Amino acid sequence: MNILGRKARIVAACSASLLAACAASEVQTREEDAGKTGGSGGAGTGTSTGTGTGTTGTGTGTGTGTGTGTGGATTGTGTGTATGTGTGTGTGTGGAGTGTATGTGTATGTGTGTGGTTGTGGSGGTGGGVGGTGGASGAPGCPTPAAKGGATALIDDFEDKNPQILVADNRDGYWFIDYAAGGTLTPPKGMFATEAGGPPGSTSAVHVSGTVVGYGGSFGLKFTSGTIPCAYDISAFTGVTFWAKSTGGPVTLSLNLTSTTPAAQGGDGTCSGTAAMQCYDDYTKDITASLGTDWKQVTVNFNATDLRQAGWGAPVTLDLKKAFGIQIKFAPPSPDAGLNVDFWLDNIAFTGAGGGGGGVPDAGTSVPDVGTSTPDAREAGPADVSGGQ
Repeated sequence: MNILGRKARIVAACSASLLAACAASEVQTREEDAGKTGGSGGAGTGTSTGTGTGTTGTGTGTGTGTGTGTGGATTGTGTGTATGTGTGTGTGTGGAGTGTATGTGTATGTGTGTGGTTGTGGSGGTGGGVGGTGGASGAPGCPTPAAKGGATALIDDFEDKNPQILVADNRDGYWFIDYAAGGTLTPPKGMFATEAGGPPGSTSAVHVSGTVVGYGGSFGLKFTSGTIPCAYDISAFTGVTFWAKSTGGPVTLSLNLTSTTPAAQGGDGTCSGTAAMQCYDDYTKDITASLGTDWKQVTVNFNATDLRQAGWGAPVTLDLKKAFGIQIKFAPPSPDAGLNVDFWLDNIAFTGAGGGGGGVPDAGTSVPDVGTSTPDAREAGPADVSGGQ
């Protein structure tokens, strides 16, 4: 069996034939007081600057200095006072958001001089504002725990003819098309389309055709929208079913998990992309034998009998709480031999939980989906290796 790496991209909807897919100010005050019987105290000077990070905070600093001078027979006492006001500005960044904080501080120093000449005033203290905490994140990440499905089995019946799956049960993702350089598929990259047809009762389906080379090609869906894959909990379901037909070469179905996806593309860090911990070794089933030139219903169960890794990548658990998409792959028997593709798909749904199979041909009554397409961030990996599945 060939397990295909992917470079998933989702785009906006087109027509029924093609659907177009962010100094510190310093105030310094000096005061001088003359000695009462002799010399006079010198001036105290204070300077404060505070720097903070985040929202808004205030800080106060106080310093005291004492100076003593010796002169003739008289003794004078001088007092110097310095007040420094510092302003600190801090910037905190959380996610894509930025927060700014300003703090102020005040410092006062006093000094006493003794002697016939002039006493020395105390130096000013040092103070300054301390900024608050960082700003809140401007862009939400993936929900924790992952959004969960279980109430609605139908994923998409294509009757609305747009690239978004049925918006229901915490799902609002999109379809994408991908293939290696040198190949060509219809619909092409950056586009998604449906055609008239389908099993009995259906008026619209997806038809993918053309030639692929290298690692091959694929099309698929993410359960939720966004620029990175987010886990979607499908543990309430037992499998996936759909109607399909094909006159081309080998076809496989893969369950995309965050554990088999690079961390830079939304993965959970389980695979590293090095040595035996390569990414993209998805849980996959070869469905070629289940297809023919006429429409047939195909069911793939979410278990280790139907779905297996090939073994060349990081070994992971089939954790249905980490699923984020489904991918139909077309992998040439050898990377550069080329493969003809002619595959139709309709009425894809989960089995088990909220309503069972959902694989019966639809009656063309789907409520139109909403939203706009966003890119899929799961890039294509290296050419997949046969896993004998």
